[in-house]
Parts: sequence; C-alpha cells; structure tokens
Amino acid sequence: MAKFTLTSGSDTLDFDIDGSVSAGGKRVGNWRTTPENKIQVKKQDGSSSEFDAGWKFNTDGQLVLLTGSKEVFNFQSDASITPGFELVAGVLRFTPNRVSGFFFELRGEWDLVGNHDLQFTVNGRSSKLVGLINDAERKNRFLYIFKDNKRPLVLHRLQFEGHWETPATKEAALKFFYARADGTEDIFELPGDVVINISTNQLRYEYTKNGKQKFEFEGVLTVSPDFQITYLIGRTQTSTGQTVVRESSIQIGASFAKPNLTGILELTVRKQDGGSSTITIGGTFTAVLAKDMKLAAGFKFEQVRTSGLVTSTTFAFAGELKIKNAATVTWSFSTTNTTVRTINLAVGTEIKLGQVSVDARLNLTASNGQVQGVTFLLGVSF
Repeated sequence: MAKFTLTSGSDTLDFDIDGSVSAGGKRVGNWRTTPENKIQVKKQDGSSSEFDAGWKFNTDGQLVLLTGSKEVFNFQSDASITPGFELVAGVLRFTPNRVSGFFFELRGEWDLVGNHDLQFTVNGRSSKLVGLINDAERKNRFLYIFKDNKRPLVLHRLQFEGHWETPATKEAALKFFYARADGTEDIFELPGDVVINISTNQLRYEYTKNGKQKFEFEGVLTVSPDFQITYLIGRTQTSTGQTVVRESSIQIGASFAKPNLTGILELTVRKQDGGSSTITIGGTFTAVLAKDMKLAAGFKFEQVRTSGLVTSTTFAFAGELKIKNAATVTWSFSTTNTTVRTINLAVGTEIKLGQVSVDARLNLTASNGQVQGVTFLLGVSF
C-alpha cells in the first residue's frame, strides 16, 4: 500500500492509505482526521497524538497532503488505485482506495468562483477544482463533476445538499443554498442564463465553459395572469431517504412580448442590471372560459417529465375582449406587464361572432350597444 511519513516531536510514523499506522515496520495504531483537519493517531496502547496537516487539490484535480508549503503525499498518484469522493453536509469525505473502504474527512469552505470553478478552502489554504455543474438525470441536484487530469476517464461527483432560490443580484441567474455540517447554510451564486426548453417546458440553466453547457430541471411551471413565472422544484431524496434537494421555488418577473396571439409564448424577462432577455414557452394560444370570469384569451402548454408523463396547464391573461363593430375585435390587457396594451384579433379566423348566447360570458357589447356572441376564439368553438 502507498504510505507517507510524518514527524511530530519524537514521533516519526508511517501512515498507510488503509488507515493503519506503523513505526519501524511494526503496526502501532490507526489514523483519522480531526474536525480541525489535523491527522490524529490512536495508538494500540491507548494513547494518541496529532500531526499538523495542510490540504489542497493540485492543478490536476488530485488531493495532496502538505506540511507547511511542502507537498508530502499525493493520494492519487498511483493510477492502479481508484479513490472516491463524496460530500456529507458540505464535509468532504475522501476514500483513498475504494477496495479498503477506509476514509477520512476534511472540513472547509466551498465557493463557486470565476468560470464556474469550485474553490475549496481548508484552514486558510485555497485550491480549485475545474469541472462542470450538471445533473444529467434531471433530479434537480447541484452536482459538481470533475476529473483527475492524469486519469481523464475517471470522473468524480460532489453532491451538495440544499435548495434552489431566485437570485437577488444582477451577477447571478440562480442561487443554491447548500448545507454545512454545523447546520448553517452558504450560497453558490450561478452566473449564466435561465431559459425554458420549449420541447419539454422545463427550466434549464445555461452557461459558457469550454463551449455551451446546460442542465435541465424537472418541476412544475405556472404563469400568472400578469405573466409572472413560478417554477416549483420538488424534494429529491436518495434511495436511503436522505434529502439532497429541498422544495424550492424560482420566481421570474416577466412581461408579454408579442404583437399578436399566435405561435409560442414569448415573454421579456427583466434583469437585475436593467437589461432584458426573452424567455419562451412552447404551446398554443387558446380561449379560457371560467365560471367566475368572462371569456378570456389565454395559453395552453404541456410539460414533459423524464418518466414520459405529460401534464397540461391552461392559464388566462389579465384583460378583456372588446368589440368596436362587426369587423373589429380586440384583446386589451389589464396588466402593465406587456409591451403592447391592445391586440387586434382577425375576425373570421382568430375570432368568430354570431347570435347572442344564452351564456352571458360569451357575449360582447359594442360601443353602439349591439350585442354579439362569440362562437369561436383562438382554436376553441362554443
């Protein structure tokens, strides 16, 4: 097995990556790390001793041990041994050799820094992991995937526990609150863009790193009558019942950005820096006839889940139909979240008028007092 040697006072000991400790070739005990990230030896005679230790990831994404600024041991230098990484409430649990099962823990601070790199700071020493944020299984997790550059086919995943929220700063598109071991939370602010995949109508995060990167969530999309978008993310648990993502809610303030009621739904998103971008939702414009309101224009969309389940949602716009005469019917928005306040409907194709209906919700009164009933609106016949 691979070994390293440390000295503390009169103690010079050899440490094996299987967790054993020896002196002069004779086993004397076992080692672990302390909450302060020191190396602690528990000897067979019942005594114990501690060794100061420094920790960092090198530029190849490998975990190394230091004393002072000097590198003592590289835990991943032996390509015949496969190590393992995992996170438990933000604590890095490292298994030098998966066959032996021995692991030790390191406690530090995690930060998402420039170019979506993950910085790990242990006892004041910072190092970076160069990788990608992705969850190809669409389980809404914050997974950081990195590789050992000396063994590029071996990928490691760090799964943070926490929940997603809407960002409060102009530099971020999303933020993720991750749990620490002491019960507190820290925040990853994710720069990039949030869009809707119009083929599934699921939320997608996009960013640029070695080309365009993206990962898709799976949740419930709703749009209010005044075009405010809410995306609800459910709880994600492991097979053992551990919660890795709590219920989350993403809020996106938007406004209607089309000059007509055809095609897909295009909304303008107001950014924190005063700029704007367009977010689109796949579906069709339609008519909505509710019990407690008049006939309204609206939009119908479907969401597709990884299981293949398809759910359908229809929502009405805030506003009303107005008729000027037999040739002019308009939809007038009652919300200010629109780039246009009034849209003309094509009589005979988008809307059809006929005799007065027994259902008062289908009747429109012109400025001259003439009443007509709507027999067809945006693909729906009455």
